[in-house]
Amino acid sequence: MTQLTLIVKPTHACNLHCPYCYDKVNRNDPHVMTLETVQKLLDVCGDATYTWTWHGGEPLLMPLDFFYTANDLISQKPRIRIAMQTNGTLITESIIEMFKKYGIRPGLSFDGIRNEFTRKSTGKLMKNKNLMDKHGVDSGAIMLLLPENIDNLIEEYEYFKRLQV
Repeated sequence: MTQLTLIVKPTHACNLHCPYCYDKVNRNDPHVMTLETVQKLLDVCGDATYTWTWHGGEPLLMPLDFFYTANDLISQKPRIRIAMQTNGTLITESIIEMFKKYGIRPGLSFDGIRNEFTRKSTGKLMKNKNLMDKHGVDSGAIMLLLPENIDNLIEEYEYFKRLQV
């Protein structure tokens, strides 16, 4: 059986200004996804088995009630797993409860050793990662490989291990 991944961007807005961002030209786009669009995507995908991945911009800039309603619609399909890619800076206990309700294992964008230079958010990210750990929400880290870090992958890996990201 083929496993599909649907990358869904409810907003292009972002609270960070990463220098390499591929989507910065759309960052100020005021349009956001509607629940009607969520339903249309579900209708188009039918009964396929796939992972629905919330992405952005920063998806957590959307109102929490949007995610509860949208995830309720998605959860009606038995073969869909919900995931989220986030910069991790906006995670709160309320968002953690939403992650838990829908079994979402968030992927945290993290630039490793250069994170403080590129994102200026290492402390906030680690605080929120620890909060998720405390509440039993497993998360992963996703790092872009760039010319600036490609020759330092062992050091990056050791840094991730030290931080327990």
